[in-house]
Amino acid sequence: MRDFVVLLSVYLSMGPLLGGQELSGLDHRIREGQDALYRLDYARAENLFKQLIEENPDSPVGYGMLSITTWKQLLFAASNLALDDYASPTPFTKSRTFKNITQETQRFRQANDNLLVLCETLLDNNPQDTLALYFKGLAYENLAAEAIVITKSRRTAFNYGRKANSVHKKVLELDPHLIDAHVSVASNEFAKATLPWSIKWLAFLVGIRGDKEQAFERLERVAQKGKYRQLDAQVLLAVLHAWKGDPLKSVAIFQDLRKQYPQNFLFDINLAAIHQFNLNDAESALGIYQQLLKTLPSKAAGLLAGEVYLRIGLAYLQLGQHSLALQAFTRVLKEPKGEMETAPLAYFHMAQIHEQRGERDQAIEYYQQVVKDSVSQNTLKETLKEAQRRLNRLK
Repeated sequence: MRDFVVLLSVYLSMGPLLGGQELSGLDHRIREGQDALYRLDYARAENLFKQLIEENPDSPVGYGMLSITTWKQLLFAASNLALDDYASPTPFTKSRTFKNITQETQRFRQANDNLLVLCETLLDNNPQDTLALYFKGLAYENLAAEAIVITKSRRTAFNYGRKANSVHKKVLELDPHLIDAHVSVASNEFAKATLPWSIKWLAFLVGIRGDKEQAFERLERVAQKGKYRQLDAQVLLAVLHAWKGDPLKSVAIFQDLRKQYPQNFLFDINLAAIHQFNLNDAESALGIYQQLLKTLPSKAAGLLAGEVYLRIGLAYLQLGQHSLALQAFTRVLKEPKGEMETAPLAYFHMAQIHEQRGERDQAIEYYQQVVKDSVSQNTLKETLKEAQRRLNRLK
């Protein structure tokens, strides 16, 4: 649960949007970069924010937005589309592909360090510089996110998350109009309010309080009028509604985001996952996956057909349509795949279906494919154990 306390906002794999309000020149430039983030065009977003830094090197805005951009690039590079379900907190507990993300990590840390150095300099001159305080807190959020998702250091994540929350509370005291700071505060309030009952009584005794409704109110405020985190707040609202609120509200948010950013396949995955796992509506999820497959050539780079067919197979499996599931998993093996785990997972589910049908030889063959695949040793440990157990029994 502490993981969730420090970084609910790590789910926000894109940047914010400034609604339909009048925009100043600077705001328009920020929005342009954020739109690029939501199209998953990280290179353009990075160039735009670097231009802001060149034009105004004494402002934390460009540095802050560049830090957000490099963090999202790192998160995207480290993610595993074969394993993650974006609509729930589970990706942070799952193993990820062992990819080489050294370059993305270095670029993120450099950008984040530059942001912190500038903010500290500005705060030395004026301790009540609320903009510098806000982006200092944002830098701490980024570091907490890296710790919990990339380096897997819970202690580091908790410490940075606590710092971010403290700084943003101070920001709101000094300037209630800088409402973007509500995001990290709301995340902490929500997490504390949803602690398991087994430890909630202890949290109450030591003074940890939570307020789920107030957390939703804070996020709604940012979603409507935020400047730097408006769309971040919308995505977080969708995630929280899917997890502990109203999944139908989550569906509505992601449907709207899909219309605004049709290139972004992450919204398709989010929406389908909510239908499939939160609403137990595999048919709707299947429709979204099939539509995604047809429109895949028009989407941003990063998702290949193999991963989509894997999700289609899982939807058919949930519906009990085993023949169609087998067809989808067979297509997985023939289509381009971006994740090493995609094929072993397809083999595993194919073996399960054949085993249920009493087709022993085929089941053995496919379980053997899972067991001998080296990637299973790293990121599919539980699947590997189950495949080996079933293989031993069949033999």
